[in-house]
Amino acid sequence: MTFTRRMRNVLLLAALLVTALPALAQTDVAIGLEQFGTGNAFRPGDYCAIRLKLTSILAQATPVWVQWEVPNADGDVAEYGRTLTLTPGVPAFVWLYAPLAPSVDTGTVWAVRVFEERDGVRRRELGGARIDPRSSNAQKIDLERSAIGVIGSRHLGLGDYNVPGDRLNRPVGGHEDTRIIFGLSPAQLPDRWEGLKQYEAIAWAGDRDTPQDLSLDQANALMEYVFRGGHLIIVLPAAGNPWSLGTKGQNLLEDLLPEAQPRNDVSVPLSDLLPVLSKSNSVRGSIETSIRVFKDLKSDFDATSHSTRWFDPLIALPDGRVVVITRSYGMGWVTLIGIDLADG
Repeated sequence: MTFTRRMRNVLLLAALLVTALPALAQTDVAIGLEQFGTGNAFRPGDYCAIRLKLTSILAQATPVWVQWEVPNADGDVAEYGRTLTLTPGVPAFVWLYAPLAPSVDTGTVWAVRVFEERDGVRRRELGGARIDPRSSNAQKIDLERSAIGVIGSRHLGLGDYNVPGDRLNRPVGGHEDTRIIFGLSPAQLPDRWEGLKQYEAIAWAGDRDTPQDLSLDQANALMEYVFRGGHLIIVLPAAGNPWSLGTKGQNLLEDLLPEAQPRNDVSVPLSDLLPVLSKSNSVRGSIETSIRVFKDLKSDFDATSHSTRWFDPLIALPDGRVVVITRSYGMGWVTLIGIDLADG
C-alpha cells in the first residue's frame, strides 16, 4: 500500500469517526414537547408559548438553562429561555415564550437546547431536540381570525362560532371568523401573560376546574392578561361557590371579582330565562334551575352596593334580576354570568 493510499484511508476513517460521534454522545436531559401554544393552538405573527417536559439522568440535582432558538426578522437566531433545577428521574415542566414570524406553519422546525448553568454562566450542553407543532398535534390559528379559549370540558354553545369558511357559513351575528379552543386546564395554563395573548377572550365554566388549581404565577399571568386587554368570562355553577365570592383570602383571582356573594335563587323555571337565552318562547316540560342574582333593578337588593369593585349590569331578566355583570380591569374586562351555561 502506497503512502498516498494509506493516508487516504486514515483520513477516511477519521472522517467516519467524527461523523459517528454525535450518534454515540449520551443525552443527559431528554426533551419532550407537551404543548405548542396554550391549548395546543398557536397564531403565527404573535407570541407563542411552548410547554416542555425535561427528564434528567444526571447523578444529582443540576441547575440548567433551557432555551428555544427562534429566528427573528433580521435573520439572526434569538435565544428565549429560563433557568430551573432538574432532579434526576423527576420530570420537570417549563414554559418558554417567543414571538413567531407570520410565515410560520405547522411544519416549521425549531431547536431546543439544555445547558448546565453554574454561577449564572452557561456551561456544557446536556441535551437538545428539534420541535415542530405537528409533534404535539397543535392547530394553527390564522392571523386574521379571532380566538377564544374555553377552560373546562363544556362547550357552552360556542361550537357554532367554530365554523370555518366564507360569510355564508359564518354564524348570524358573527362579525369575524373565530376559532374556539376547548378543554383548557387550569393546571396547564402558562405562567406568563404572553402565553394567553393569542386569545381575545377566555371563558371559564363548570365546577370541576376551579381557581384553586392555579399556581401563583398562573394566577398573576391571567390577571396580567386581563389588565393588558384580555377578557375573562366566568360562568358560575348552579351549586357551590368555587370562586369563593364573598370570602377573602381564598382565591388568587379575588381582585378581579365582586367582594360580595350573589344571591342564589333556586327552583327558577327555565321559561323565565328564555328571553335572554333563546328565541324560543316555550319549554317542553317543567324544567327548573338555580341562578345567581347580582342585582335586582326593581328592589333595594344590590349585592355589590358595598363593594369597592364596581360592576355594571349587563343582562337582566324581564323582572329586573341582573344575571350578568361586567367591569373593566386595566385595559380588559371581567364578566360574570349567573346562569350555569355549562349545565347540559
